Amino acid sequence: MSADLSTTTGARRAAMVEQLKADGVLTDVLLREALLSVPREVMLPHAYVRVSDPGVEPIEWRLLDGAHPEDQEEWLDLIHSGESVLLQRDWEQLDALVRGPVTGGNMTSMSTYGQATVEACQTLQLAPGQRYLELGPGPGVSLALAAAVTGPLSPSASNGTVTWPPSLSATSTWPT
Repeated sequence: MSADLSTTTGARRAAMVEQLKADGVLTDVLLREALLSVPREVMLPHAYVRVSDPGVEPIEWRLLDGAHPEDQEEWLDLIHSGESVLLQRDWEQLDALVRGPVTGGNMTSMSTYGQATVEACQTLQLAPGQRYLELGPGPGVSLALAAAVTGPLSPSASNGTVTWPPSLSATSTWPT
């Protein structure tokens, strides 16, 4: 990642965190630090945007590729907006996605909108040394946040995620 993109994403994460605090949603200091440190741009490298109006069938989508210069601003806005990020249609392989227009299909994976993720993590009252298991078809953003809060465990224990279907596993790994 370029230095400019790294600076931009850090600033956008900070703005997202400040908005969550201003809205009264984010109160946990450890979760705040996790939100500032977890690189959403790594966890959410692409996103679908609905182009057609509600009720129009088949649905028209556009796939944004975060690495493509023409998509980057819109993609960065979306992944730091606090909205749900749509990631996968009809269980497609994530390493075979092609940016641009797409017609039809059903969304089969998304990253939950920011407020719900924060509220869920705060409800768990996560603390350093705890264990955390996430089950779901998403990219693992909640897992990454929980791992950042709970920290490293003994060599025989770990935080983890169970991903189904396997086609999502490429985006479900948090680098240590």
